[in-house]
Amino acid sequence: MLKITMELFLVILTGLFSLGGVWLGSWLSKRRVKTQSLMETKISAYGRLLSAIRSEGNYPHDIAGSVDSYHVEKVAEYNRKVEEWRRSRNAIKGLVAEAFLITQNKKLRDKLSTFISSRDPDNILNRIEDLMREEIEI
Repeated sequence: MLKITMELFLVILTGLFSLGGVWLGSWLSKRRVKTQSLMETKISAYGRLLSAIRSEGNYPHDIAGSVDSYHVEKVAEYNRKVEEWRRSRNAIKGLVAEAFLITQNKKLRDKLSTFISSRDPDNILNRIEDLMREEIEI
């Protein structure tokens, strides 16, 4: 009777260890897939953001008070450039908002938040590439 009970105990214990190993392996696999997916998302978002930042033009020089402000064509051209710059800046702010949602680095988060809330045309995202590299551990 004792021998049967001991064998039954060992079978149950072996089964529990096997089940625990399978559960641990599954949990680690899911965690790795989640981490890998998040890392790929960060790399993609950061790449799009850096590309947009590098291709952004400067805010058009103000023509107020100059001779050009008296020419209708020059004023229309200036307004077109300003509107184009604003559309580009709004697109960049959208990419910054996406990066803000996935980042975990506090310094990067603060810099992105400041950029999103700023209305200053001279506010640019400088030295952001280093923070992004630190975030994705490159």
